[in-house]
Amino acid sequence: SLARWRFRPTTQWLDAYYTRLRQVAPQLKTQGICNVCWALTMLRVPPPRDVAELLMVEAQVQLPFFSATALATLCWSLAALGHKPPMFWLHEVFDNLTRTLPKAPLASRGVPHANVAWALSVWQVSPPSDFLAHLCATATPHLPRMSATSCAVLLTGL
Repeated sequence: SLARWRFRPTTQWLDAYYTRLRQVAPQLKTQGICNVCWALTMLRVPPPRDVAELLMVEAQVQLPFFSATALATLCWSLAALGHKPPMFWLHEVFDNLTRTLPKAPLASRGVPHANVAWALSVWQVSPPSDFLAHLCATATPHLPRMSATSCAVLLTGL
């Protein structure tokens, strides 16, 4: 809720929050991990490196359960917060996105595709060309519904 109101917590509160998050992170499910990352992004509060790494570890354990939208949100959030995952983590994300992107609902208007492309661009990562081809192919049905921003972000990211 704090992120929705753009309320910036005090440093003392954030320190206490991060302490608690370190304790409960293993209990977070995919939605919880995405919510935390999205909220930190919206608040423009990059977490300490160890917290970002802890969230990536917890996400990695649960990658098979992430939807394309959740994975894209996670990638977008980490990139926006200035945290670049290691390549072994990204390769697992590519594998899971290859499985989940075709299932992205048309109502998503291609946002997952654009967010993934944007994150890869920010991280200056060159994914395998077959992954990029898959990203383009699965984005094609979404193109008629994509916003101008999503179209621009997708192309820029590619």
